Parts: sequence; structure tokens; C-alpha cells
Amino acid sequence: MATDEQIKANQQNSRFSTGPRSDAGLKSSSKNANKHGFTGHTLLLPPEEEEPFREFKEKHMAELQPVGVNGEACAYQIIDNRWRLNQITATEAAIYELGRTDHAEKFAAHPPEKVTAMCRP
Repeated sequence: MATDEQIKANQQNSRFSTGPRSDAGLKSSSKNANKHGFTGHTLLLPPEEEEPFREFKEKHMAELQPVGVNGEACAYQIIDNRWRLNQITATEAAIYELGRTDHAEKFAAHPPEKVTAMCRP
């Protein structure tokens, strides 16, 4: 249980930590918890991926041919989740390759098939 002094100190300190107030600050702080964009409610795309994602989405919508708002919602979930899974797979492969190239000297004494197993390229 907090003492009266701790409560009073907390109340005084809280006046100085009110968080962002400007539109730019609020927009920026709304992304504070984002680390990679794979699990959020909003699909985050760097500018160079906007066109490939648009094409990806159009191809899938043409094939899925959703009907009604529920069909569209399901189609968008499929598209977003498939895109994220593709990105995760590519990111994972890049991480393993980076580790393998950055630490190649550690693998020099091992046979290639063992390196492949250890690095999962």
C-alpha cells in the first residue's frame, strides 16, 4: 500500500508527464509499440512495398471474388495475413543469411550440410 507521501509525490509528478499533445506527437506516439509490423491491426508498408502490395491485393481480390461486406472482410484478412507470412518468411531467411555471412569463420570447419542444418537458409 502506498503511503500518503508517495501518493502526493505521484500526483505532483503526474502533472509533468502528460504525453504528447500535438497532432504530430500523437500520431508518432501511436506507433511506439510497433517493432516489425507483422502482428498489428494495421498493415505497415514501406514506400517501396506499396506497389507490389497493391498488385498482390488486386490479384487475390480477382481470384477470391468476395461477395458482400463479410466476404470482403474475409478476403482482406486473407490478403493481409498472406502478405505478412510472406514478409516473415523473407525476413527470417535474411536473418539466417546475415548470421551465416557475418559469422562464416565460425562455420569453416563444418561440412556444408551441417552448416545448412545449423543456419536453415
